[in-house]
Amino acid sequence: MKYLLSALVFFGCIGELQAQELPLQVLRQNEGLTSNETWSRSNLCVDKYGFVWIGTQGGLNRFDGYEIKTFKGSNTGTLDIPNNKITAIIEDDFGHLWLGSEEEGLFKYDFIKESFQPWPNTPGVSDSIKLTQINSIIADRDGNLLISAPFEGMYKYVIDKDSLIRVTYSKDKDENRLVNTVYLLDNGNLLILAFKGAHYGNVEEGFKMFELPQWYYFHSALELPDETIRLYCQRYGKYLNLDPLKGTIDTLTTYNDLLVSSAFLDNDNNIWTSFTEGTLTLEPFDSDTIISFFLETEINGKEEGISMLSMNEEIEGEMFYSSYSSGAGSFQITNSGFSYLEKGSIGNIQLYNDTLFYSAGNHINFLDRNDVKTLPLKSPSKNDIWGFIIDQKGHFWVQYTDDVKFQFNEFNRKGDLQSQGITGHFFPQIEQLSDGNLVIGCKTFDDFDRNYQVKFIGEYYEEISGKKYPNYRTKYFKELQNGEIWLLTFASGILRIFDNASKYEFLPIDPLGNGKLNSNNPYYAFETNNSEILVCTDKGINILYPNNPNFFYLQSVDLNLQDIKGMVQDENEMVWILTKEKIGRLDLETRELFYYNIPEGYGINYVEPTDAVIDSNGMIYYAGVNGLVKLDPKALEAQTAPANILFTDLYLSRNRVYPKDSTGILDSSILLQNSFEVKYKNRDIGFSFVSPHGKKLNTKYFYRLQGYNSEWQQSGEERTIHFTNLDPGKYRFEVKAQSGGGKWAKENAVINFEIETPYYMRWWAYVLYALFISSIAYAFYRFRINQLIKYQHLRTKISSDIHDDVGSLLSGLAMQAEVMSYSPKDEEQKEQLDEISETSRLVIENLRDTVWAIDSRKDRYENLISRMQNHAEQSLGLAGLNFEFVLSGFSDSQKIDPKNRQNVYLIFKEAINNIHKHSDATEVIIKFSKTISGLELSIKDNGTKATQASKSDGQGLSNMEMRAEQIGGKLTISDEDGWEVCLIV
Repeated sequence: MKYLLSALVFFGCIGELQAQELPLQVLRQNEGLTSNETWSRSNLCVDKYGFVWIGTQGGLNRFDGYEIKTFKGSNTGTLDIPNNKITAIIEDDFGHLWLGSEEEGLFKYDFIKESFQPWPNTPGVSDSIKLTQINSIIADRDGNLLISAPFEGMYKYVIDKDSLIRVTYSKDKDENRLVNTVYLLDNGNLLILAFKGAHYGNVEEGFKMFELPQWYYFHSALELPDETIRLYCQRYGKYLNLDPLKGTIDTLTTYNDLLVSSAFLDNDNNIWTSFTEGTLTLEPFDSDTIISFFLETEINGKEEGISMLSMNEEIEGEMFYSSYSSGAGSFQITNSGFSYLEKGSIGNIQLYNDTLFYSAGNHINFLDRNDVKTLPLKSPSKNDIWGFIIDQKGHFWVQYTDDVKFQFNEFNRKGDLQSQGITGHFFPQIEQLSDGNLVIGCKTFDDFDRNYQVKFIGEYYEEISGKKYPNYRTKYFKELQNGEIWLLTFASGILRIFDNASKYEFLPIDPLGNGKLNSNNPYYAFETNNSEILVCTDKGINILYPNNPNFFYLQSVDLNLQDIKGMVQDENEMVWILTKEKIGRLDLETRELFYYNIPEGYGINYVEPTDAVIDSNGMIYYAGVNGLVKLDPKALEAQTAPANILFTDLYLSRNRVYPKDSTGILDSSILLQNSFEVKYKNRDIGFSFVSPHGKKLNTKYFYRLQGYNSEWQQSGEERTIHFTNLDPGKYRFEVKAQSGGGKWAKENAVINFEIETPYYMRWWAYVLYALFISSIAYAFYRFRINQLIKYQHLRTKISSDIHDDVGSLLSGLAMQAEVMSYSPKDEEQKEQLDEISETSRLVIENLRDTVWAIDSRKDRYENLISRMQNHAEQSLGLAGLNFEFVLSGFSDSQKIDPKNRQNVYLIFKEAINNIHKHSDATEVIIKFSKTISGLELSIKDNGTKATQASKSDGQGLSNMEMRAEQIGGKLTISDEDGWEVCLIV
């Protein structure tokens, strides 16, 4: 994009001409346009959504303010245009876009279906004229289309009846066919430009012809507020004034042979006229003043003037245009807030007693009630002034070069030379401090004139510390309202000089922040009226509030805070931050940072940051790349809110979805459809959205997907969002937009969609799954039950067999040994037989325990308790010990695990046996209980401690501990106050 200021062009009969700068945006093939060329004056339209449609010789283009979407003719489907050479575009009352082409006649774009539909080339009229080339299409007040086709005539297409009617505006048959273009006037009448003249009137009442010089070829017209019409000639730089009410045509008016391409009347009754070589003029209707611009851009490596064929003011004072061979674009015709007070090379700016002074070339100028005046320096420089400062007396200290030397001279208010000196270098920064000294930031020369009232900033440090201060070290310095001097150094942070320049310190630095300066590379400092201090570093802005020792940090992805050129504070305490491409507005109370674009051509000319100036009227001034810029902050704050957001594209698995395509999801364009359903396999969903022309407002977007995440997420300027692997269910996707200036779009964009639940995830599928799993579980359960029954039968059989067979044999053996002992041969044999009999009976007893443990019929607590009671009776009762058996929590029908039953019993038996054999106790208390947490068994006697310790060898106790471990129990043994065994399972 590029534009240049025009030279002053004086038209012979026109009054004063003023030179101005015009913010311009250019759309070319480099920016995505299908072609830079067109010949039509009807090939641009802004639809009801805010999209700009541009027809070229290479196809159709839709511009949304961010990017261009193109349609190129292929004749292969409804998603593309039938012909590339678009000559006319208009939107009808039904929301359809009608397109005229150079070769294929008329067709329309259906927004609902997002498809192009050729209109029949053989309309239902008597002579069956085939429409090929279309010059223009307009809509009358009834919404019908008026189509001009050169060599074919003009037609009225009644959309709701789908009928085409020939419009006869002349009795001359040839004239009726040689129509060039048609205009709908404010009073409802038509103006038809044909070969021989201009025809004024309407279809119902007829037309009046105004003859025109045929060799001039009048190609376009402009209706003025007084209802007169300018008719523009293509072959000469002339136009006619037609008064259709009076029936008169004025004589030709000349433009000094500048050929007019097109003209437009904006909402403020300003006439915009474009000429073929690139000149554009602004002519207020009620004034003789003309403002001239020269617009050019680079096409194929060459600069080319922009000759506009069509202009259309549609969006917030922004004029869109198309051109012969320079593409298309737009320019701002309303107040952007930026204007040049003077063009040329501007040095620094000073505000003294609310009067603005600035260096321009080799002079110092100032504003006197908006009039530019020059300070008459008695010893002017032959070269440009590098900089100047106004001291407390109102004297001007001016830096400039004469021949080789740098001059630094003092002038009074009248411009008289007061003192003169020579320096070896230009001072990048010079300020007058409260002590009256003129102070410079850097001293990079040796022949510094010490007779001057100028002090090097490093001398303050040298006087306090006694150390040398490098003359290149300071990048910027600032005296604060409390008298402190802050030196922003190269790579050493900030040197603070305080207490009337008697003390100094380097501010502590922490790269992580933590309340300290976050970088050793500061390069600009600014103090507000309320003594807040803003320090710019390579990591953003460090803000120090009064009476707070800690810095607050401000960073922004929207504003390049590392490229700050200056700051200023307005009467509302807002800090305006100037950067290379944007202007920021910082509210220090809320710490909100807003931002606005700097139009191209109004960029800041500062190499190093410096304070801008603001006058008592709130106007900000700075040196721009092309001159002195005046900025009205109120114009920036008055920028409109973003347009309401539109959904433009829907994606499934990153592929674009079209209405009525194979997916079957969209019935109409996503622009119009607010809900849809998708199958589970298509759960990767994406959306594209836009607030038309939101880019110029620095619009940021926020979105959320309810049903997935209800929190708002910022997408910045990203306008396509994808979601993957979404679960089945209902969702609501919302998008909202905020301008860089903090204003929100009136409405959020909302679209609802549902991801269908697949058959295998529906409720009845889960019922089937449950039944299937239950069936498997039941089958397994039955299998386990059968196995357990078999196992129990096997245990019963084994226990019965052991009892019947082995038990019978052992009993027989014991009896036989006992009988034989009655008649022994000797006493030794009798003892052996008694031992055999005793052993056999002991084996039988142990065998009974084993049989009892194996027998599945004994797997109940009642069997265990009965067994334990029997053993206690036989062991303790026969020994003459008193015992008490306390039971709790048992039910006769409750079953017990065979392993637990056996080990609990054997632990019990071992404990009872130990008491029977070794204890001197007289009483035993047995407690056996079943609780929610498990089993508890306690066996306690009243024997003495010494007796217990002496009678136990530990083998039985080890066995008891082993059995407790096997069933996951805990065994404790205590011999204090009697002997006690406690088992918890």
